[in-house]
Amino acid sequence: MNKPVLLIGGGGHARVLMDILILSGAEVIGVLDPGFAQGTQLWRGMEVLGGDERLSDYGPSTVDLVNALGFLPGKMARNQVFAQLSSQGYRFPTLIHPHAVLSDDISLGEGCQVMAGAILQPGCVIGPNTIVNTRAVIEHDCIVGSDNHIAPGAVLCGGVQTENGVFIGSHATVLPQVRIGVNALVGAGAVAAKDIPPNGKLAPPKSSLLS
Repeated sequence: MNKPVLLIGGGGHARVLMDILILSGAEVIGVLDPGFAQGTQLWRGMEVLGGDERLSDYGPSTVDLVNALGFLPGKMARNQVFAQLSSQGYRFPTLIHPHAVLSDDISLGEGCQVMAGAILQPGCVIGPNTIVNTRAVIEHDCIVGSDNHIAPGAVLCGGVQTENGVFIGSHATVLPQVRIGVNALVGAGAVAAKDIPPNGKLAPPKSSLLS
């Protein structure tokens, strides 16, 4: 990274990203999060600079931003932060954990975040602001839209296409050539064997406690 970075958000997802930043040797100058209790000065050794209003102290020419907000179904804050601040000229570097496995024949959009143990195979195209979480697998020739979250342990088989705003839950599997529509949800543990329409939701059967 050519410029120091600011984290936007200080929750659990930010803690995971902070590990990647430390391993990459990035210069992190602080974190912005209005949710911190008043008077909080440090977070993981980083200075708490305040809420969003402090961003104006740092112009796009002086810092890059890390979108450290997580992505939960139905929550648009992460997507809105990326769109709004990108339009103001800020850049979001792509973050890749050193223990992720990436083919040389892939394309990653701005602000993608690839976590430890993730595997991206040849021909993959990953849209901007997408999270490929811990141990997720994206097989050959998948096209993943912007603002997606491929949750821990999820598997996209070969040739899958997801449109923008899709959430693939933990340990869900999307079978080959399936297309997932915009803002659709594949729940944790589900198997998507057929196309899912825009805003569609696929949930697996509930597990039962036997004893």
